[in-house]
Amino acid sequence: MAPASAAPPQSPPADPTAQNGVAHTLRIYGTGWDRPNLPIEGDPRAGDTTATDPVLGTLPEDPPYTDTMSVFDPEGVQAPSRDLVTFNPAWMYEGATRDENWAKGLYQKILTPINASEKVWFRMWYEPEHWDKDLNGNGILDIASPRWEFEPTMPVTDIWYPALMQEFTYLLMEGKQLTAEPPPMPTWGNVGTSFVFPVGMKSEDLFTPNGAVDMTSANAQFGYGLTSLDGDFDGIPDIVHVESERSLYALTSIAADFDGDGLISRLDRDATVLNGTELAVLRLGATPVERGRGVQFLDHLAMVEQVSDNGVQLGIYYTGDLTPRPFPSVTLQIGDMVLAGSQGPAQLIRAVRNGGPGTNMTRFPTGPWFVYLQGVDRDENQAILIVGRAVGATHSAMEDGMYREDRRPGDPWFLKRFYVDGHEYNVVAIMTRNGGITPGGLSGLSRTWT
Repeated sequence: MAPASAAPPQSPPADPTAQNGVAHTLRIYGTGWDRPNLPIEGDPRAGDTTATDPVLGTLPEDPPYTDTMSVFDPEGVQAPSRDLVTFNPAWMYEGATRDENWAKGLYQKILTPINASEKVWFRMWYEPEHWDKDLNGNGILDIASPRWEFEPTMPVTDIWYPALMQEFTYLLMEGKQLTAEPPPMPTWGNVGTSFVFPVGMKSEDLFTPNGAVDMTSANAQFGYGLTSLDGDFDGIPDIVHVESERSLYALTSIAADFDGDGLISRLDRDATVLNGTELAVLRLGATPVERGRGVQFLDHLAMVEQVSDNGVQLGIYYTGDLTPRPFPSVTLQIGDMVLAGSQGPAQLIRAVRNGGPGTNMTRFPTGPWFVYLQGVDRDENQAILIVGRAVGATHSAMEDGMYREDRRPGDPWFLKRFYVDGHEYNVVAIMTRNGGITPGGLSGLSRTWT
């Protein structure tokens, strides 16, 4: 972190297009993959390019970090090999960051009840040949059509494209001013802690003016990605809580096994740093949602369709595509949970109190997103919902053989990668402390592209 400056604030520079008609831009050079008989450098990706999927044994398309300092050091052993742009980090602290989110009480909720801050580390690089999906599952980037002399022709074309990579690291920090001596350092919180994290889309990009889910307009089809901190569309930004499978069970009495390994795990089941066994469950707090309204968390939206004395009917929408995609409605009693993935229908987990098993451990999870019915307010026609999503499996590959998604128990693809409004996001590092038990902590990193 650069030292804080005591210089007074200055006016922003004039529009560069107004400076003698010259626009000052930044050119970023990327690296292509190694090719036989061609003077092209090796692997252009960031992360540990030797790390393999722990179940399949193949190289993942988006390598995870196994070296902590390479996340921040542009010359780290796992940093991108060519041009790397590191932006000034965003810093959020209730004692200093007096913006619109502070005015609505967001930063005061970071790591409650401890006074803390949060830093978002943002950097960017260019990959001319970004490897997105290993369609034949062989762990090698295969490009079918030769673009240069001597380049071999491959029978199967993987999905690849030029991409401007963007990487975001979310760090919990001590709660004090940047000018303090010593300056604020990274800190941690117990399971259940809270931090600022984008949760979904802006209301005007998801709904029509009359409040219906917009699946047809040109605006709905544009694809803005993650743009909002407001999960229930009430104009107030929402804080995100970090749970484990185990602590979510303590909260809901539902044993949700998100990775299908037959265990209800803590944040880091073997307490080994950055080895891919980390699994975090991100969620919003209990949210009252009126009939006809909804709440979104990342790649799914729950709409309250009906409210009864002891249950609700929800409409579930997948919001990973450019336009929302509806699943069949599902009815929950108080205490039930629903899991959902990129394909419907949603998977109902009936609570033990309602005569169900209270777990999905005999069935592989449909997906990593969930909604839990905590209660109903019949007078206000409201459902009290908790929504969230599991993330992890940072070492996972996307494919398990030819044209087959990796859904192996332990590290299914959907824990590492998710989509919101047509944009792709990959979780490539989750840092825990003491295995994610008390006292524990977490910092997370996601990688996306444009």
